[in-house]
Amino acid sequence: MGEFGISSKLICSERLIKTILVLSITTSLLFSCNSYSNYEGITFIASPGKPPAQSIVWSPSDFNEVLVTSTDLNHHDNQILILNTRKLEKTILQKTDGGTLFGLDWSPDGKRILFMSTSGFIGEKGKTFTMSASGDDKEVLIEEAIDATWSPDGKTVAFFSFGREIGTNLREINLHLMNLINSEDVVVLTLESDNSLGLSWSPDGEKLVFALGSLKSSNLFVLDIATREIIQITKNGSGDSPVWSPHGDAIAYHKYSKDGLVSSLSLIRPDGSCEVEIPDLDRVTSPTWLPDGKTLAFVGLDGIYTIDLKKVFVGDIYQRECPKIR
Repeated sequence: MGEFGISSKLICSERLIKTILVLSITTSLLFSCNSYSNYEGITFIASPGKPPAQSIVWSPSDFNEVLVTSTDLNHHDNQILILNTRKLEKTILQKTDGGTLFGLDWSPDGKRILFMSTSGFIGEKGKTFTMSASGDDKEVLIEEAIDATWSPDGKTVAFFSFGREIGTNLREINLHLMNLINSEDVVVLTLESDNSLGLSWSPDGEKLVFALGSLKSSNLFVLDIATREIIQITKNGSGDSPVWSPHGDAIAYHKYSKDGLVSSLSLIRPDGSCEVEIPDLDRVTSPTWLPDGKTLAFVGLDGIYTIDLKKVFVGDIYQRECPKIR
């Protein structure tokens, strides 16, 4: 099957242990074979690939296509690729031998891709590019940014940029809305934080969810774009990478322990209610919704997975119910 494979059963092996060692960011972790098979609704989609997958964003228009960034631990052989999960074919769109490729997003019609590139590590400001889904027509959209995301109507890109330094681990972070038709760039909000760790639009285009803080402590916030009202929806200092569901009434995010050794996925409503953690998904990252709004995908230690939320939860968060684990 080449570098990617599909299987319903995972086998602990020397090869898997080596893959786990490569994928882990924190080298002091205790490694174990974990297929995340505690729930009926979890499906193993593909192995990590070479170099291994670091982050994923599912296509908004195709259930079979997922956008992937991959890199080795030394930030060599960086790639952006599209993986067809049905055919197990990959199309490499970008490739570098240094720096970092990150901040992926699809245009709402699935025809263009947005990504960021730096000469250093994630968290540094870098250039934001757009290109066609075939890898052609690449152009610089933003010279300096951290996090960027396409609006649901495809007409605007929201992004953060760094402002002036305020003190140790504190600086201004500006939220921009850029009109893609006339290139008008408006700063709609200035906040004080260490960094931005994720940004996502609501499907109606009226709100944004974002994470602010540091790699050790960050929370999620929701902004009403029209009123500029902000509410903080998590308070435990352990959430980042929020992604708004296509159905609108749920946000998935990456949740981590204070020591950074345990991470999982959680769901929460945009008003901060009905938060529920999906347990036993230790050391996962990069949540992304499939177009149906009922399925999440994520990167685990040994590859890419999807999870059918109806098979995991009793109760529908879209119907203002607080779901419980089956």
